[in-house]
Amino acid sequence: MSNVKRAKTVTEFEILINFVPASGNIYNPSKEELKTVNLNNILTTAKNVLSQPQISFAERKDITNRRETAFDASSKILICAINSFSVSGAGSFDIDDAKSFVRKTRGRHASLKKESNITGKVVKILSAA
Repeated sequence: MSNVKRAKTVTEFEILINFVPASGNIYNPSKEELKTVNLNNILTTAKNVLSQPQISFAERKDITNRRETAFDASSKILICAINSFSVSGAGSFDIDDAKSFVRKTRGRHASLKKESNITGKVVKILSAA
């Protein structure tokens, strides 16, 4: 969400909160979180967050690179775990499920598995499940 959208959301929230006292005693929620005092605290927090400087592109890229490095290391651990699971005598469906989990974690698709001969053309089908 962009900063403009966030600012607009906070402004609309402030308008809503300002409407509450005008309604008199009609607005009387039973939940403590929805009382006017707590809503004003949330508004103050939201305004403070909007006023804080955003992280720079370089900082964001550094964070992303560190996360990718951590996932690369975990990918190797997952492969070792799958190999151990495979030789442990687990069923073929369980092994396939585990391999599917690893593919999803790594952000990869399954390989092309099926071919279909429709109207004389060979069409490769990839499951998107």
